[in-house]
Amino acid sequence: MDPGTITLEVAVRLIKMDPSKSSRPSKPPNINTSSPTPMSPTPQSPTSPSWVSSVRPSRIPFPQLKERVDLAVKARNDGYAVTTALIVYWEDDDTGAEMDAKYLEKTFKDLLGIVPTMWEIPNTLAVPNSTLKSKVANMLVQDHSTVHPLDSLFIFAYIGHGNIEIIHEKSQLVFASRKPGRYIRWNHVQSNIDEHHISTLAILDCCYSGFKGTLDAVAPAIQVFAACAGTEKARARGSNSATFTRRFCGELKFAQNHGESFINTEEMFERLRLNTVLGSPNPRLQQNGGVKPILLNIKKQLPQPRPSSPSRIPRPKPPKADAQHVVVKLTLMGPEAESIAAFQHAMLRLPEPFHVRLIDAFKTDRSSLVIMRMRWQTWARLSTVLELKPMGVITGESLLPETSAPTLSEVRRVGENLPLRPGPSKDNY
Repeated sequence: MDPGTITLEVAVRLIKMDPSKSSRPSKPPNINTSSPTPMSPTPQSPTSPSWVSSVRPSRIPFPQLKERVDLAVKARNDGYAVTTALIVYWEDDDTGAEMDAKYLEKTFKDLLGIVPTMWEIPNTLAVPNSTLKSKVANMLVQDHSTVHPLDSLFIFAYIGHGNIEIIHEKSQLVFASRKPGRYIRWNHVQSNIDEHHISTLAILDCCYSGFKGTLDAVAPAIQVFAACAGTEKARARGSNSATFTRRFCGELKFAQNHGESFINTEEMFERLRLNTVLGSPNPRLQQNGGVKPILLNIKKQLPQPRPSSPSRIPRPKPPKADAQHVVVKLTLMGPEAESIAAFQHAMLRLPEPFHVRLIDAFKTDRSSLVIMRMRWQTWARLSTVLELKPMGVITGESLLPETSAPTLSEVRRVGENLPLRPGPSKDNY
């Protein structure tokens, strides 16, 4: 094994923090509202490395890791010249999908200035997969062909039943109708979008929505907000239910009420995770394609009369900024002094909001174990270039004080007859 190889494993630590402390530019992005200049679509930015849309590695030499991290934290987005949206749900859906779909439509119009296309999928449709494919292709060609793909954003939302079907001996997420045998395959929708090389944000509010296929996107970015993990069911809808769709809309409204002119998907993900409603599954964020963050521009709020009744979806008080972290474990292969020093130097130089706090470092048999903290949005950004798999969610500080671990001599004094191992030589690390 190459001495510079790094094995990344991730454990997650979540404690509340104040999302209002998130670092964002003091000025809103400069959105080009002039007539767009026609450009030929291209799958990647000319300055992007060829590996941007490749499979994100979990084992990587340190120089390549540093290159990827540097590219991720420097990625910027100045907005889009064209943004369109398609909201899809089945006819006669019994989950209340139509109600949430119309709520999302109103939010897009009022807060983002986007007039989405609504499609109620007929249960009698013979070939729903092909019909949706044609509808998506027509939207992307007609509305986005005059601008560079990096200046375009397509938003796709599905609300309703979700299921896992075995198709051609592979498990796949499908958008299911109440009518047996009628469904739309999510991977077909993804591959169709990817063909047009346009940045895409998908919002999936259905059971098993976090199920991840094997698509390797080449679009500038395809990001999926999923209501739950691929093994979980989404929160049931109802008149007073804080569904994932309603919570997504609520975070946009919260941002508008606090004078924010834009929010990127990483900040949105962090807020949704921090404000997960009791009894609801944690949302998921899946990212394919390039490192460029997806940006949602928020319309300035106009003066309105105070509502006579409070919102049905209460939002928790903002958590404290210094109390939420994702805890990441890295195994650095090679001489521990050189690996730790180089890694520490690189991580300490990251800008806000990507500050990473090194908690500790230890020797292992032939490597060094590094433990560090980061925010949810930092995890989201670095996950565009590295395979960072969360291992769990915990709250609170360590339950063991630093001085609680007994020494070997103390253990032996209480009768534990542990054999002493010879100290390892320097050549073992």
